[in-house]
This record gives sequence, C-alpha cells and structure tokens, in this order.
Amino acid sequence: MNDFIKNATKDIISFEMLKYMAVGVFTVIIDVGIYTLCYKLIPLEKYILTGLSTIISWVAATLFAFFANKIFVFNSRNVSRKHFWFEFLTFVGGRIVTLILSMVLLILMIDFWSLDYFWSKVIVNILVIIINYVVSKTLTFKKFESELSNSKLTNNK
Repeated sequence: MNDFIKNATKDIISFEMLKYMAVGVFTVIIDVGIYTLCYKLIPLEKYILTGLSTIISWVAATLFAFFANKIFVFNSRNVSRKHFWFEFLTFVGGRIVTLILSMVLLILMIDFWSLDYFWSKVIVNILVIIINYVVSKTLTFKKFESELSNSKLTNNK
C-alpha cells in the first residue's frame, strides 16, 4: 500500500506539475488583476461589464500561458510552423472552451447568485486550471513520434 501511495504521489507531484502550477499562479494573477482593473475602471452596466472584463483578462492570460507552458513547462522547442500552429490552435481552442465555461459560471455566481466578483473569479480559475492542464498535457504539448525519435537520436550522439 505504501508503494502505491508513493508512486501515485510521485506521478501527481512531478516537477512538470510544479512548473505548471507556478505558471498557473502567474496566469491567475494576470487574469484576476486585469479582470479587477477592468471591473473597476470601465463604466458599464454590470451585465456587460462581467463579460467584457472576462474576455479582456482571458486574452492577456491566454497569451502569457501559451508561451510560458510551451517553453517552461512542457519544453516544446519545435520550430516548424505547422507544429507551432497546431500547438497554438489547440491551446487556444481548449482555452475558448474554458472561457465559455468561465463566463457562464461567473455570470451565474455574480449576476444571479450575488456572490463576490473577486472570489467568484478565483474559484472559477481553480477549476479552469485543472481542465487546461489536462488538455495541454494530453493534446496540445504531447510528444509526437517524430519528436521522440529525434530526441533519442540526439541523446545517442
């Protein structure tokens, strides 16, 4: 039983996961910071403001997260245009899905349930980070066979 727990913990708390969590923290800071600035500085109706603030903060956080995850977390050093666009489009596609989820949850939490906008945003971001990691790990930045064979050739020289 102890071996099972050690192996499960080792898989969950990997160096990659720690790097992803660090990038996630900075992404949340960017997202929540820009969201809060927009929410406080843009003079619009609450219903419009929630959506607009979410979109603006999402764009900034997504661009940061793509490059930070590509380089720092998943060590994707591919230079081909085809592979770059595959990574970028699947990353952004996954983020669009979580953007829609985020907007729906925030509108429910803030506008209908009258919960605090700041804490609603933080709670939604935790859920979004988990979903985004799964998409990044299993689809966007997965190692393709050609990459694996190239890295084996490089390591054998």
